[in-house]
Amino acid sequence: MFGFLKSKPAPEGPVTIDFDIEIGCAAEDVYALIDFADPRNAKKQVGTVEPTGNNTFRMELDLVPDMVFDLRVTEAARPQVYAFDTRIAPQAGRLTHSHERYEIKLVDRNSCILRLITDVTFEKGMTMRQFEEEVTMMSRAVHNALLKLKIHAEKGVDVVRQIERAQIA
Repeated sequence: MFGFLKSKPAPEGPVTIDFDIEIGCAAEDVYALIDFADPRNAKKQVGTVEPTGNNTFRMELDLVPDMVFDLRVTEAARPQVYAFDTRIAPQAGRLTHSHERYEIKLVDRNSCILRLITDVTFEKGMTMRQFEEEVTMMSRAVHNALLKLKIHAEKGVDVVRQIERAQIA
């Protein structure tokens, strides 16, 4: 009788979040910041990234020391594309899985456009309100990840660390 008062169920399946940003740095240098196998990888400078097998890595970040990120590289074409699947333990919010695909387009010798396409999958059975909250949080996280990469490439890891300290405080 009062069906209109019921919460609407959230859609199921992955949600795509897509942002891009121009970075004043060579495409090869930006790619190095993303590539987990590269010693210049940005996450290695703010945590640890260790290989665990063929195209798989385990990452721990100083910003979230209680979380472990298991990563599997799905595509690597230097310096244009780098993609990977991620599972986080313990689970972050209602996120169960994500796939990140970075695409780098050359603007000129010293700048490029970095596009991040992220497919996120959430737990089943959420309400529409819960779903919208999760999508909003993930959209912010994806946007912030791109901003941090831009800052890292243009200003260095020390500025990124300052930002992360402010995020914790």
